[in-house]
Amino acid sequence: MSSPGVIDSTKFVSATSQGFQSYLDYMNRPEAVRTNAYDWYNVAMDDLKESNFDTYNYYMSNPEKTSALFSDAHDFLTPEQMEQMIDLFKQAQESRSLMWQHVVSFDNAWLEKHGRYDPLTHSLDEEVVMNGTRSAMKELIHNEGMEGAVWTAAIHYNTDNIHVHIAMVEPEPTRKKYYPLDKNGNRLYSKETGEVIWDYKGKLHQKNLERIKSQVASAIADQSEMLAKINDLSRQQVGNRDSLYHALRHDRQLQKAYDKIYHQLPSNRQLWKYNNNALNAIRPLMEQFIDDYIEHYRSDEFKHLNEALDHAVFFYKETYGESRYDDFKESKLNALEASLGNGLLKDMNEFYKANQTQAKLLVKYPNYPHSFHSRGRSLNHLNAAFEKSYHEQKNLRDYERMKEEMEYENNAEY
Repeated sequence: MSSPGVIDSTKFVSATSQGFQSYLDYMNRPEAVRTNAYDWYNVAMDDLKESNFDTYNYYMSNPEKTSALFSDAHDFLTPEQMEQMIDLFKQAQESRSLMWQHVVSFDNAWLEKHGRYDPLTHSLDEEVVMNGTRSAMKELIHNEGMEGAVWTAAIHYNTDNIHVHIAMVEPEPTRKKYYPLDKNGNRLYSKETGEVIWDYKGKLHQKNLERIKSQVASAIADQSEMLAKINDLSRQQVGNRDSLYHALRHDRQLQKAYDKIYHQLPSNRQLWKYNNNALNAIRPLMEQFIDDYIEHYRSDEFKHLNEALDHAVFFYKETYGESRYDDFKESKLNALEASLGNGLLKDMNEFYKANQTQAKLLVKYPNYPHSFHSRGRSLNHLNAAFEKSYHEQKNLRDYERMKEEMEYENNAEY
């Protein structure tokens, strides 16, 4: 299988580490020198170096050139803006903030496929990459509760893999403190100062780190049309509950299956949720009901939905190369099934309430025409029966009173 379109790596270092100071020195250097100094400041790739040197060389070899440093607000940091950013990084260092370094690396063929890179001219759509980086960092900072964090980044070019390096600090640290312990569980003390040894916790939530990669990838390969198509097919077409109800009113086989399910439901209607364990015994009947409905009324739309989901799975695997996308299609189809199942149960709940209403009014108005007492599946059906009966009655007041009672009873909880 080919290399993933996007990979990433993240690491953090303490304020007293050489890695932190190296990055400050790196920021102070001219662009050409920053390119040559790329390897020695880039601690985010240490794990790759140590665990698999060949992988490190393939993905992260020294770039042929480096873009200007950019930030959340600027595509190109002027000398004055650079000085301000350096001051913020120094403030963070003095406050003992950690430095987080992220590397997001691309397979150039993947960039080319999505129209962001020209291998002949070696030109990259830097604006899209920078904006994707901004979206990713904005979300990461918000999700981690680090609203005061600042960062700088640069795009690094090489023959095989263009990548973005990002460094982030907190001028005013917000992370919780971490106190290392000895083998007896006691806090450690500095031999030089006698003070308790501590540092800020640097681990970020894995799901937030994964979002860095997906946010950048989304900016480069717009998925909105793909996801909108899946949403429309699953919710508005195959999963349209109004269409389900319409089919139910006119299909005797579905009505028969409906009645079989209805009479096996537990008496407690609070349990009438499709994925509730209380319905495990009859869920196969509901699954068969949904399958039959789709086969007879939504087969073309369901075919298109499966094709759209297969396309999405291919895109995710090509982009991220992660097995967790294997169940993307399955989870979407399960959600569709649950939606239709809950629609079915909702209709059954209305059917139950309508029957209760009819039973009560039958006792109160035993002589009312048979068309009113006929079986209906919803308030709309009962109203239609009422309208028919109205033309057969001379007493409008009696009719209106009965209709009001019916609507009140139907909306009451049983």
